[in-house]
Amino acid sequence: MFTKASLNDLNKFDSYFKVSCFFISPPWFEERPKNLSTIAGSTVEFNCEAGGTPKPDVTWRRLDGKMPLERTQKRGEITLRISDVSVSDSGMYVCEAKNEAGSAVTLASLKVVVAPELKEKPGDSLLVVGENLVLKCRVEGDPLPLIVWKLPHKNENILLTGGQNSNHVSVSQNGSFLLINSIKIEDKGVYDCLGISSGGGVSSRAEVVVVESLPPPLIGIRPLDQEAEPDSIVSFPCEVASEASEAKIVWFFQKAAHLPAQQLSSKRTITQLQTGTLKIKQISEEDAGIYKCRATSKSGSVEAEAILKVVENVNDYGDRFSSSQALPAPPSKPRITFYNSTSVHLTWLPNSRGTNKETEFYKVEYWRAPWQEWRVAKAEVSETSSVIADLTPDTAYIFLIRTVNEIGESFPSPWSDMIYTSPIGSNGVSLEEERKMRRKLNKPSVALLSAKASSSSSVILSWELLEGSEVVLDGVIVYSVADDSSIETATVFGVSSMSHIVRDLRPNTQYTFFLIPFLRTIEGVPSNSKSLVTPEEAPEVAPTAISVEVFESGTTLVKWEPLKKSEARGNVIGYRVYISHNRTESIKETQNPWLEVQDLMEGRLYTIKVAAVTGGGVGPWSSPELINIAGIPPVGRQDSEDDNEEVPSVFYAPPHPVWLLYLLVPIIIFLIIVSLLYLRKIRRKSSSSSIDAQMGPTLYSSSGYGPTHQVNMYGEQKLWRPTDSDQDSSLSSARLLRTEHLANEYAEPRIQRLSDATEPYATTALLAPASPRNNRVPAAWRHDRCAEDIQVNWSALIPPPPTYPPPRITAEGADTCSSATTSESGERRHYHTGSSSQYDNNGGGSEQYERPCDTAAPGDMVSEHTYAVYVPVPQDGSHSADGFQTFSTLQANPYRKVKTDLLPTRGIQPPKICDISF
Repeated sequence: MFTKASLNDLNKFDSYFKVSCFFISPPWFEERPKNLSTIAGSTVEFNCEAGGTPKPDVTWRRLDGKMPLERTQKRGEITLRISDVSVSDSGMYVCEAKNEAGSAVTLASLKVVVAPELKEKPGDSLLVVGENLVLKCRVEGDPLPLIVWKLPHKNENILLTGGQNSNHVSVSQNGSFLLINSIKIEDKGVYDCLGISSGGGVSSRAEVVVVESLPPPLIGIRPLDQEAEPDSIVSFPCEVASEASEAKIVWFFQKAAHLPAQQLSSKRTITQLQTGTLKIKQISEEDAGIYKCRATSKSGSVEAEAILKVVENVNDYGDRFSSSQALPAPPSKPRITFYNSTSVHLTWLPNSRGTNKETEFYKVEYWRAPWQEWRVAKAEVSETSSVIADLTPDTAYIFLIRTVNEIGESFPSPWSDMIYTSPIGSNGVSLEEERKMRRKLNKPSVALLSAKASSSSSVILSWELLEGSEVVLDGVIVYSVADDSSIETATVFGVSSMSHIVRDLRPNTQYTFFLIPFLRTIEGVPSNSKSLVTPEEAPEVAPTAISVEVFESGTTLVKWEPLKKSEARGNVIGYRVYISHNRTESIKETQNPWLEVQDLMEGRLYTIKVAAVTGGGVGPWSSPELINIAGIPPVGRQDSEDDNEEVPSVFYAPPHPVWLLYLLVPIIIFLIIVSLLYLRKIRRKSSSSSIDAQMGPTLYSSSGYGPTHQVNMYGEQKLWRPTDSDQDSSLSSARLLRTEHLANEYAEPRIQRLSDATEPYATTALLAPASPRNNRVPAAWRHDRCAEDIQVNWSALIPPPPTYPPPRITAEGADTCSSATTSESGERRHYHTGSSSQYDNNGGGSEQYERPCDTAAPGDMVSEHTYAVYVPVPQDGSHSADGFQTFSTLQANPYRKVKTDLLPTRGIQPPKICDISF
């Protein structure tokens, strides 16, 4: 709202007016109604809250116009309530919000289901081994309920649905009938019929007792001895109690105990009533004797007898005593309230027509298989309850009660329910407590809320306890029913957790889940069910039975067997076919289990593989199949000359040389490259050695600090060969700088022929010893540490080469020390030549070299090693200007030959090399 005012000349408000502005917006939904599913007869509510400016009006309607107005009411502005819903109320409901700016619409669905209802329940049964049993359980509902039968075995997983069977137990296709052929003792127990749908669940149970034989009949009212006058009427009662099977009564007459009995038939004076009573008229002396009543059924027979005496005078007491009207009335059916492995507690009620309560008492009788008669458990019981002990464990028993007074026994009570005593070691069961728990669990107490698939093999279930449940549950049993009627169970203890993950499910399979609550050993009413289909996965196997057909038109047909549903693990949406030739590959897709290929060429070998495709992915490829298009007669060609020839298999191909070429060619190329590289490396080494030889007499090939080539002092390549010790230490060349290491190290001379030109040589690699007068390092060793080049004083390191070769040794003195030379120092040296020596380069003798004599003359002082050396003769001008002997000056000086012992020089260290890092 805006206000505007105007002033006059006197600065007073003259007039004013107001302007109002409104903002409008179309409706939107702050809360949308949810889809609902409920059972018939319940009440549902839809909430729909809308916003907007101005505030919109909310209206409800049914999409098809069939709104149940009589059961519908609007609560407030946002809630629609429908009471007592029925199946006809299912449909779509529309919430519409409207204002001046526009309107908005939203939908919600209502699904009303009819809860399952038992129309026919299975009943308890008592059977003999070998008989057949049919249990019927009819359940109706919308949707149609799933009927599940739970068998009374120790294994809780034995459940059957429609069309299933287990050994001799089978279920009809609709699940309503359970048939047991040739029932066994092991089939005894409680059979549960469960009816489950999304609307809820119902259950009914039937107890089946199986015995080796049924209880035999027993005489309810026995005939009594009587005395009768001639021409009177006598009645012998004989009433039979037989609940297991129908019994037939037959009378026999025996004149005396030692005479045979005869069956009585109806005649003028003898009549048998429907109740089994025998009536005799016009009694005479011939009618006196023993009368027997025999009751026979499928389960056995029983007899009772009475004696008739014919006398003249009969007192009234005997006639009154013979009347069955004076017998007491039978009590009620006994109830079993507790039992264990060896005892049973029974209770019953007396008959209200009892004559004298003070004089009456009770008798307990019982039967168990395979007895042929009823026996007395307790003959006299004054109370209306009793504990029967000393029973056999895990055995079926039936009990009955009789009332006894001074006149006789009553007709037996109805038989009790047959029970099996507990096995040894089990706890006792209070049937009264069991009945109470069953009454509490007789109503639904658990509702299954949701079932969501978390993966292709697991589903998450969640549930809640219904309001009004009075019992505290011990847990629930989770049932999973697959579409093939297979059933799995899982037990969840406690009620603190209201969810469970069902695992190990099959992909792409429809499952129905429901719960059954339990308290101790008692199970309650099943919950409603939830159904879903698990997600798909890629197939776990590849297609099989791949075959190929080649037609005359050039078309190749590839076929294979489609996958089974259990193998596909999903809906197969197609197949992929892999075709390759050498390195040419292609993948083709098809929706059918076959493929026509047009572009295959004759004379080629192809590889074919097939894989199935589902919504979950591509499965594994099949084993490669080789097809040779060449050599396969086209399908359809009918050549008479080829009729008798065997058609080669489409999957056979002879060895093909192409693959061998692909393997050998790369190997050959690789070997050629390696050989070329090796030859190139050898050539580089050879050229490098020749260059070093042309550079003249130098110790090192460069100004570096270590030898790189073995070059002797004459500049010859490989004149000296290092010894084995030098090779190991890798310092053979460096030892030229260390005179103390050269005491016993020899150089091997080269082998020369007589025709070869004479070259300078040395018999040994020697270093000139240091002057004894100067133990200091020669001036030639001293150098600048950081000098760029190292200058070597050759005269201080190595001896000079000889000017002339040694004289030739004649053959006459080859085997003896034929000459001796005396050095300037006066020491005598002996020499000899031999055919072989350790100084030779080969096994043969040397004709050009002199060596120390292996043996000396007696009395001569010979050192360990004697050498022939050449020493220089000093002359003027033989030195360089700076006093440093060079290689050229060493060769120019004259030398003379002397004999000497060379001892290693100690204390002289090699020059230090400048430590320069590059």
